Amino acid sequence: MTDPDNWVSPTSQRKDFSDPYTLADKLRIFEERVDGWQLTIAEEMLTQINAQSPKSMQHAAYAMISVIFSYFEMIGNCLVSASGATSKFKAGFKSVFSKLGLSNKQLAKIYSQVRCGLYHVAYTKRGVIIDGTFTDVIKITGTRIEMNPHLLIPAVRTHFKQFMVDLKAKQPNDPMISRFEALFNS
Repeated sequence: MTDPDNWVSPTSQRKDFSDPYTLADKLRIFEERVDGWQLTIAEEMLTQINAQSPKSMQHAAYAMISVIFSYFEMIGNCLVSASGATSKFKAGFKSVFSKLGLSNKQLAKIYSQVRCGLYHVAYTKRGVIIDGTFTDVIKITGTRIEMNPHLLIPAVRTHFKQFMVDLKAKQPNDPMISRFEALFNS
C-alpha cells in the first residue's frame, strides 16, 4: 500500500479506502478529483476573472480553458475505445455539447486550434477568439472559433454531474466501466 496519509483527492486520503480499491472507491475518488482539482479550481478562476481581482486575473481565461479542456479527452476515454487523442477528445466534446450539432470537421478544428494550441504552445492557435460577451459557449464562423469561457464552466459542470450518475448506474461488466477502470488505473 502507498502512504496511507497520501491525498488521493482534495477530500480523501488513501487510508479512507480499501486496498485494493473497489469500483465504488474508484468512482468516488474520480468524482472528487475532477470536481475538486479541476472544476472547482476553474470556477474559482472564473470568479476572480469576473471580479478582476487580482488584476492579473482579467486575462486568466486561457489558463481556465486549459484546465477545462483536458476534461473532454478524459471523458472520451470512458466513452470510446478508439485509439488516439483526437477521437477521444471529439467523443468527449460531443458528449458535453451534443446540442450544438458540430460536424467532425468542426470538432477537428476545435481540437487542433484550441486543445492542441493550449497543450503544445500554451495558447490557442490563430482564429480562436475568447470573449465573455459571446452569446454561445462555442461557435465556428468561417475560419474563426468564438468561445465564451464564462459559459464553458457551467456546461462542463452540468455534464459531469450527469456523467457520474450514468457511470455509477452501469453494471461492472459494462464496456464503459472497463474503459473507466483502465483510465483510473493508468
